[in-house]
Amino acid sequence: MNNEKRVILIPLIVLAGSIGLPIFLLPAPHKIVILSSMELSISVIVNNLLAAGGYYLNYYLLIPAFNSKRSIYFTFLILYAIISLYLPSVFNFITAFYYIDFRLIDRIGFAIPHLMLLSGAYMLSYILRRRKEWSLLHQEKADLELQKKTMELTALKHQIQPHFFFNTLNGIYGLAIRQSGKTPETILILSDMMRYVLYESDSEKVCLSREITHITNYIQMQQLRISPNNKVEFNVHDSDARLSIAPFLLMPFIENDFKYGISVNEATSMKISINYVENTLYFTSINTIITSSSRQGVGIRNVKRRLELIYPNQHELEITQHQREFIVNLRIHL
Repeated sequence: MNNEKRVILIPLIVLAGSIGLPIFLLPAPHKIVILSSMELSISVIVNNLLAAGGYYLNYYLLIPAFNSKRSIYFTFLILYAIISLYLPSVFNFITAFYYIDFRLIDRIGFAIPHLMLLSGAYMLSYILRRRKEWSLLHQEKADLELQKKTMELTALKHQIQPHFFFNTLNGIYGLAIRQSGKTPETILILSDMMRYVLYESDSEKVCLSREITHITNYIQMQQLRISPNNKVEFNVHDSDARLSIAPFLLMPFIENDFKYGISVNEATSMKISINYVENTLYFTSINTIITSSSRQGVGIRNVKRRLELIYPNQHELEITQHQREFIVNLRIHL
């Protein structure tokens, strides 16, 4: 049952209970008097209907219309209370009196329970209306946060693409300057990578195996331009086709490895491994430190923020330097 149906049914259930329960609890002689008295029965029903009317009026009209105008709001509440109290009094005047247990009961005695019933209806409608407004406000806030998060992720993804192409074209430029015969092969690999970047990585998540293929192409392309003194070891476990990952989460680390861990003049080593166990991805990158420049560039800051947004409390990232080694350990629960 949704909230709106519950709001409608609550006063009807209370109305039925407030009429039937007292009669059920009364001793037998009183039941006979009440049930045999048309005037009394109608008066009880009228009182409860007026209370239910106050509930619906307050919930659907008064609170939404005069929420910011307290004086007008309370004026309408008091006015309705007077009217609803006056109508049974008119009915009482016409019928002259009630007989309960064969004693004359003054009409004023019925005003207090009627006001209590009406006050209860007001309070119940007020609480339920405020609860609904709070729920709507909370949902709007959640929607705004989601929209903000989506926009930020889109901006971060768009930031990755030019950053990636900038690094890649720098490598091809170096090959072209040396008039290397590897340049055509590098451009061919780049075209496949561009196809992935432009047409396949637009979704929120991509197949893990396809992301690994993209990483493999990138490493292969970089190996075409580095010297034999630069050793690159890349190990990857066969990926599960059912697993998916946010695109370009690992690429910034690998790009940094080739940017800061490769030297023309001295031997370097680079070890990259991707493995997964029980839906958890393990990524490790270890490479020789050649330059002392900061490794926390645009790409690393980008991936840290994306991890916080996409995998909150589902990842562990550790970046350390040990002697001449730069080490990245990343665990993501997919």
